[in-house]
Amino acid sequence: MIRLDPTGSLAHRAEAGRSRIVEINFRERGGDLRPDAFSYCLGALQRFEGMPKSEVQRITFEIAMLGSRGLQVNDPAEQYQLNSIPGKFSGLHLLCIEYVGFKIIDPSVDLGFDLSAEYAAACKVHGK
Repeated sequence: MIRLDPTGSLAHRAEAGRSRIVEINFRERGGDLRPDAFSYCLGALQRFEGMPKSEVQRITFEIAMLGSRGLQVNDPAEQYQLNSIPGKFSGLHLLCIEYVGFKIIDPSVDLGFDLSAEYAAACKVHGK
């Protein structure tokens, strides 16, 4: 058995490769602009509007911690719950909320998953 240091460079490369595969599958299922991701991004913009950055950060970091164990982005099942927001969410829904949250907190953060087209379209509709 080979033990892998979860903080080592091999583990990081493996995670990056897995993320690329997930994103490729994501795009293959919906093209250049995924309507579901657009809708989730728009909902996140509406949710965060007028919210203090500290609250946006709390929600975003909770999703990031949950996501560190892996989110099933290509599974539409609403299988995740948060302490900071009521309801059940799909992995994609949480990823979109996290993406928008980080755009508010620190736009330079790269989540390793490109939702820029959906985010830009949602910003346009939202008037931002």
